[in-house]
Amino acid sequence: MSGEPWALGVDLGGTKTVVGAVSARGQILSRERFWTEPTRGSELVVHSIVRAATALMSQLGEPQAIGIASGGPLDPSSATLIAPIHLPGWRDVPIGAQLEAELKAPARLVNDGTAAALGEHHARGGDASDTLLYLTVSTGIGSGLVINGRPYLGNSGNGTEFGHTTVVFGGRECLCGRAGCLEAYSSGTAIGAIATEALGEGPASHAVLSAKDVHEMAVAGDQRARRVWDDAIEKLTNACVDAANCYEPRWIVIGGGVAMAMADLHPRVAEQVASQAFMGKGATPAIEEPRLGAASPLVGAALLAIEVSG
Repeated sequence: MSGEPWALGVDLGGTKTVVGAVSARGQILSRERFWTEPTRGSELVVHSIVRAATALMSQLGEPQAIGIASGGPLDPSSATLIAPIHLPGWRDVPIGAQLEAELKAPARLVNDGTAAALGEHHARGGDASDTLLYLTVSTGIGSGLVINGRPYLGNSGNGTEFGHTTVVFGGRECLCGRAGCLEAYSSGTAIGAIATEALGEGPASHAVLSAKDVHEMAVAGDQRARRVWDDAIEKLTNACVDAANCYEPRWIVIGGGVAMAMADLHPRVAEQVASQAFMGKGATPAIEEPRLGAASPLVGAALLAIEVSG
C-alpha cells in the first residue's frame, strides 16, 4: 500500500490508453496499458479503464482523485467528452461521473495538451512566475500552455489549440474544417499526404506515405521528400517564433513521435526564436524535449486532480 497521497492518471488516446498511479510528487508508482479501440464504444473503454484502475488500487489502496487527459472538444466543468476527434462516434460521454461512480474518487477532465504542459512544468520545478508552452507533433499537433504556473484553459476548457493557427492563408484543408492550419502542413498525417502528392505515388501498395516513410526517403537523398520534410520543419519553427512573441515563455517543449524524428528541429527552433522573437534581453525561451517522455499527460492530469481535490 502507498504511504503517500496519490492519484489515478488516465491518458485516453485514440490508439492506446494508459492508466497510472502518480504520487503527489509526480512520480509514477505503477501503470497499466491497453489498446483503446474506440470503435467498440465508450462503455467498453470505460470498463477497461476501471479494470486497469482496480488492478492498481489492489496494490496501492484508494486514490485521492482521478485525472483524465483526453483530446477535445471536452467540457471540464462536467467532466464530459463532447465529441473528441480522436474517438470517433463518442458524443457527450460523462466519463468523469462514470469513473467516480465506479472508483469512488473525484474525477477531473483536462485537455491532454494542457495536462502535458502541467506535467512538464512540474518536471522542471516550475514556479508561479514560469510560463511553458508544450507542443506535441504526432498524427496531429496538440498543445498546452501554463501561464505563471497555472494552466490556461480558455473559456470552455479547450484553449491553446496551437495546431489550428493559420500558417498559409487559404492553404491546405485541415481536418478541423479550416484551411492553412499548422496541422495541415507539419503533422505526421500532413507530411505523408503532401509527400504522396509531390511524388505522385505511395509505396508499392499504393497507400499514402507515412511521415516515417518521408523521413527515411529524405535521409536517403530523395530531394522531393527532403523539400516536404524541410517545409514542415520551417512552418513549425516559424509558428514557435509566433508563440514566443505572444507568450514569452520560459520553456517551449516539443515532443511527439514526428518531432523526435526531426533530428535538427529543436536546434533550428532555438536558433530562429533567438534571432527573430521580439523579447527582452535574456528572455529567450529554452527549446527542449519532454523530460517525462510520453508520460507528460498522465502525470499532469493526476497532479491537477490532486490539487483540485485537496
